[in-house]
Amino acid sequence: TLTYRELDDRAEQVARRLRSLGAGPEGVVGIALPRTADLVAAVLGVLKSGAAYLPLDPAYPPDRLAYLVDDARPVAVLATAGTGALLPEGTVIVGPEVTQHQEPLLAPALSPDNIACVTYTSGSTGRPKGVSETHRGIVEFVEWTHAALGPERLARVLFSTSLNFDVSVFEIFSPLLCGGRIEIVDSLLALTTEGSRGASLISGVPSVMSSVVADHAEVSPRVVALGGEPVPEQLLADLEAAFPEARIINFYGPTEATIYATAWQSDLDPYSKDGPPPLGRPLARNRLYLLDQALHPVPEGVTGEVYLAGGGPARGYLGRSGLTAGRFVADPFGGPGERMYRTGDLAVRGSDGGLRFLGRADHQVKVRGFRVELGEIEAVLAAHPDVAQAAAAVREDGRGDQQLVAYAVTAAVTAVTAAEPALLRAHLARALPAHMVPSAIVVLDRLPLTVSGKLDRTALPAPDAPAPAHSSPRTEQESALRAIVADVLGLEPFRVGVHDSFFDLGGHSLLVPRLTTRIRNELGGDLPVRAVFATPTVAGLARRLSGAGTPGTAALDVLLPLRTRGEREPLFCLPPASGLAWGFAGLARHLDVDRPLYGLQSRGLVPGERVAMSLAEAVAEHTARIREVQPQGLYHLLGYSMGGLVAHGVATALQAAGERVALLAMLDSFPGAWTSQGPRPGDRPAVLRGLLTILGRSAPPDDDDLTDARFAELVRSVADLPGSLDDAELAALVEVTANNRRLLEEFAPAPYHGDLLFFSAAQDPDAHPDRYAAWQPYVDGRVDHHDIPCAHGEMTRPTALDRIGPVLDRRLRTT
Repeated sequence: TLTYRELDDRAEQVARRLRSLGAGPEGVVGIALPRTADLVAAVLGVLKSGAAYLPLDPAYPPDRLAYLVDDARPVAVLATAGTGALLPEGTVIVGPEVTQHQEPLLAPALSPDNIACVTYTSGSTGRPKGVSETHRGIVEFVEWTHAALGPERLARVLFSTSLNFDVSVFEIFSPLLCGGRIEIVDSLLALTTEGSRGASLISGVPSVMSSVVADHAEVSPRVVALGGEPVPEQLLADLEAAFPEARIINFYGPTEATIYATAWQSDLDPYSKDGPPPLGRPLARNRLYLLDQALHPVPEGVTGEVYLAGGGPARGYLGRSGLTAGRFVADPFGGPGERMYRTGDLAVRGSDGGLRFLGRADHQVKVRGFRVELGEIEAVLAAHPDVAQAAAAVREDGRGDQQLVAYAVTAAVTAVTAAEPALLRAHLARALPAHMVPSAIVVLDRLPLTVSGKLDRTALPAPDAPAPAHSSPRTEQESALRAIVADVLGLEPFRVGVHDSFFDLGGHSLLVPRLTTRIRNELGGDLPVRAVFATPTVAGLARRLSGAGTPGTAALDVLLPLRTRGEREPLFCLPPASGLAWGFAGLARHLDVDRPLYGLQSRGLVPGERVAMSLAEAVAEHTARIREVQPQGLYHLLGYSMGGLVAHGVATALQAAGERVALLAMLDSFPGAWTSQGPRPGDRPAVLRGLLTILGRSAPPDDDDLTDARFAELVRSVADLPGSLDDAELAALVEVTANNRRLLEEFAPAPYHGDLLFFSAAQDPDAHPDRYAAWQPYVDGRVDHHDIPCAHGEMTRPTALDRIGPVLDRRLRTT
C-alpha cells in the first residue's frame, strides 16, 4: 500500500533518472514491469519527466517486443532484471529501484498537445501501429469521468486492464486525480477467486465480464464499465440482476479516439431493450458522425461508418505520416484545421436517435457475390435469449466454395441439444437476408480469445457437417414453385423445403400478391391470393394448381391458421375493426419456430354469415374457438386496436373459468373514451373512409362523395389480399367493420390478473406519451410499454413487426 505522498516521491525519483538520460517532451520511455505499485509509479515518473510512456507487456513474444522497441525507439525502458532480459540487445534498461535525491525536479516545458503515451494496436497488414495520445485528450476524458461519475463512484477502482490498452488510463488516472484509490489485480478474472468487496468501479471487456458474473464474484460495484466489444443483451440483463444498484456503462471508442468517445449509461439513458445497448452519447468535446463513402450523413435506418471529431482524436500514428493522413482526415463539418478519425466501425441510427454498432467495415466479406458484414450476423445471433456470445466467419467447404459459419456460446442455464443449431439458424433467418444466413452454426463452450481478451477469429473451428437438408421437390411443378417462392423471398432454392410455410420463411401479407402474380405469369395457374393462407407451402400450392382442392372461404373463416405445427402453446391474434387477421402472418418469422400462430377473425366476413350481435357474443365465440385448438392453458393472446379489447375480454373470461393466461399483449388498443371515437356505425361514407385507412389505401377528401362502387375501385387498385375480394365479400367486410364499430361502445372490462405487454403507435396523429396508462385500472399487474415508430394503421406492416416481433418472442419464451 502506498500513500499519495509515497507514490509521488517514487515517481519523482523515476523522473529524475529519466531526465538524466535525455527523456523529455516528445520523447518515449518504455515500461516493461510486473503489475505492482512500481508500475503505477513508473507511469507517473515518465509523465513527470515530460516524455510519453510506451507499454511493453512482458508476456508478449520477444519478436513483438523487439518490433515495438525498434519502431518507437524509446530513450530507455523501465524494467526489472527478468523483464529486461526479454528486450532486444542494446536496449537501455533502467531498474525500478528508488534512490534518494534532494534536488528539486523542475517541471518540463510541456504543452497540452505533447504526446503522453504511445499505445500499439494491431494493423490490418499485421504490422502494429503506435497511436500517439496527447495530454489534452487524456485530461479531457478524465475530467469527463469526474463530472459524470463523481468522486464517490471513483473512490476505489480496480486496476485490472493491461497497461498495453488505453482503458488502463481510465483505471489509473480517473481515481488518482480525484482523491480515489486503485487496487491492482492481474486481471478482471481475479474477482472470481479473490473477490473485492470494496471496489466501487470495475471495468473490462464484455467477454471477460460475463465470466465474472457467471462465477458470482464477491464484488458490489457502483459502476460496471464495459468497452472494447459490443455488449450482448443477455450480459446486460445478467449484470442488472447481479448488481442491481450499479450504473452500467457501455463505452465506445477506438484507441485513436483517446480511450473512449461515447458512453451509454444505464440509469441515465434508458432504451427499449430490443437489442444490445446503443453506443450512447459523445463525451467531453467529442463529436460523432455517421457518414457514407462520400462523407455525407446517412439517414435514419441506413448503415454508415462512424467518424469521430472534436477533442478526442489522437495526434496520429507514431512515425507513420501516410497512414495518419489516411485515417485522420479533414473534418468537413468542423472549423479550419480540424480533423476527424475514420473508425472503420459500422453503425445505424434508430428512430430514437440511438446508434447501434453493427460491426467492422474490414470484416466485410463477399459470399456468392453478396457483400456481407460479419458483425451484423454476430449482433443478431447474440440477440437470441439463449446465446451468451456469438461470432461469424467465412470458410471454404469441401468443394472450395465459401460458406458462412456462425459460432454460439449458449447461456449457462441452457442445455445444448442437437436441435439447437437449427433453432438458432431459424432465429437468424427471421432477421437477416437469405445470403447472410450461415450455412452452419457451431455451438462452443467458449469463444477463442486473443491475449487482450478479444475474439480470435483465426482460432474458430471448422464446422463438422453441413447444415441439414430441406425436403426436396418431388415433381417438376413443385420444383418450379419452389424456385418462384425462393425468388420472391430472396432465398436460394435449396433453402426452401416443399413443406416449409411461406410465412415461416419470411413471407408476409404484402408479399402474397407478388407470389400469386409470379405463379400466374410463369406457370399459367390462376391461384387466388387467399389460397396462400389456406395452404402456404410449396406442396400445398402444387395441389391447388393440380385441381386437388379449391381455396373456398378459408381465408375469411373465424379461425385463421397461420402456422399449425409446433409443440409450444399457440399465440392467438385478434384483429382490428376490419375483422381481418391476415396482417399477423408477418409475425411468424419472428416467433419461435416451435410455436403455432392463429388469427381469430370476426364472424360475418363470409357472405351470408350472421355478424356478432354483441361484444359479449364475439368474446364468447373467440374464447370457444381458442379452446377448441388449445383446451387448457397457458394461453397467449395478442390484440390489435379493437382486437385488444376483445383479447382483454377473452383473457378475463379464461381466468374466470379457472384457466391461466400467460400473456396478454396489445397493439395500440385503448379503453375508455377512445372507444367512442372514429366513424359512427350508421355513417357509411365515414365507415368506408376508415376502412380504406385500415386497408392501407388513401381515402379521398371528406367533401368527395365516397360510394360503394368508388370504395371497391380504391380497394382493388392494390393487388393485395383485400384487393382480391369479390363484391359480396367486400360488402360483408364493410358490414363487419360497421358492426364492430358498434360493438366497441359496449366494452365494460372486468379486472385482468397479470401484466400487460403494450405497443403504441408513436407516430400516429392521436398518440400521446401516457395514453397506454388508460389500461392500468383494468390490470392488476404492470403495463410494460414499448413505442413503435409508426401510425396506428401500420402496426402489422413488416417494418413495425420487425420491432414488435423480437420483443414478443422474448416475452413468450419467458412465460
